[in-house]
Amino acid sequence: MFILFAFPIADLREFVLQDTHKLQKPTIPAEAGKHFIRYTGEVSIRMRGGSQVFGGEDLFCIAKRACRLPADPSWTKIQTKYHQLNAKCVLRRFFQTGPATSRFEIGFRLTLRKSDKQKGIPLQSVIDQVGNIPVRVGTASSTAISLVNVGDELASHFRKASTSLNHKTPCKGKTWWCAGGEPIVVVELDDNDGVVLPKYNTTVEAIDDSNVKLRYARINAKSISSPLGCWILHVAKYVDVRPARQLRMHLVRIHGEVQCLKRVVQLSQTEMKTDPVSSRTDKLYRYLDTLVDLLGKTKRHGTQQSNLLQMAYESQQSAKPGELTTIMCATKDLMSKIEDQRQSHKKYRTTQWERVLVAATALFIISLVSFLVVRNERIADPNFIVMIRTLISLAVAVLGAVIPGFLNISWHGSGFAIRAGGALALFALTFLVTPTVL
Repeated sequence: MFILFAFPIADLREFVLQDTHKLQKPTIPAEAGKHFIRYTGEVSIRMRGGSQVFGGEDLFCIAKRACRLPADPSWTKIQTKYHQLNAKCVLRRFFQTGPATSRFEIGFRLTLRKSDKQKGIPLQSVIDQVGNIPVRVGTASSTAISLVNVGDELASHFRKASTSLNHKTPCKGKTWWCAGGEPIVVVELDDNDGVVLPKYNTTVEAIDDSNVKLRYARINAKSISSPLGCWILHVAKYVDVRPARQLRMHLVRIHGEVQCLKRVVQLSQTEMKTDPVSSRTDKLYRYLDTLVDLLGKTKRHGTQQSNLLQMAYESQQSAKPGELTTIMCATKDLMSKIEDQRQSHKKYRTTQWERVLVAATALFIISLVSFLVVRNERIADPNFIVMIRTLISLAVAVLGAVIPGFLNISWHGSGFAIRAGGALALFALTFLVTPTVL
């Protein structure tokens, strides 16, 4: 039996307007053996390769120092009513698969004591005990916490571990820059594992492979306050395990994408500010647009994604029915808000032919008025004077319309005030404020 706990971590520092002092390495993709995360471990290559369709799954950061197991080996003994299993931690990894999508994985291999019978091992009790293992995040002096509740502590650890040092002290930052999401459990069983599944579980159609069967259940563990999502993979014995392995990557990857998207949308409405002309806001918009497109697909790289998402977030067994729909609607609302801000800050830029046309028009009007002035003859009709003044004001306004920048003019006099901007300001100023002819 193999049990994997996956903890999504949303890293929002790519979208924060202020300087977060985030280290530029490890980069994506990272360079194996050289780049590392401080207090965590070096970057390594997945020996059996990553996902065939998802990027960023072939390289990971060894995270043994990030999540420390108890020195006392008693935690390795998982005891049920009639069985004792020996647990061994086989992996502790940190993945970063996008600008804001990261996750920590810890996996255990459980074997049954030879003297015990194979049948009747209660899976829910086993997951509850494994999830209740006390671990320490980062330094050995940190406070022990149950494994299933370690998500926020891991998010804080990776924020500090990937922040530049100032006199050997991490630069101060906001705790919400890295936020933990809800964990998920993936269990792999073969035909010889006599495991009793939780009472309420549902079969899910995921891939076209009769040797791999997928079920979903909610684990009501004593160590956590809310039910824990659990995917159960039954893999036939003596068959190719690569389809099951790829499906496991899909499950934790899709769950991480949804959870990180949820945290980004939530924090953008409460903590994170956006600037429509900032490149970081552009990154946020592209991130949201990409995930909305990916999560909206019915089938994704041979996996029935809609079935997985519907079961995990929309089923009646779920603790939060309609959650995925709410997340997607909130994401689209945020994208619409960013787009509205962009449109309101867009400035119209005149083309070359428009500038030439309006400049020629203004010069023609000024030339005409100049001819009348040079003629030096008295104008008998007062209406003609008003027309000339209007033409001059129009010419000045047309010239001002093609001058870069925005002009604001305020004028107070004779008991009233004028406030105008751009070409309108020039027209109002030249038309109403006429010098007295001596």
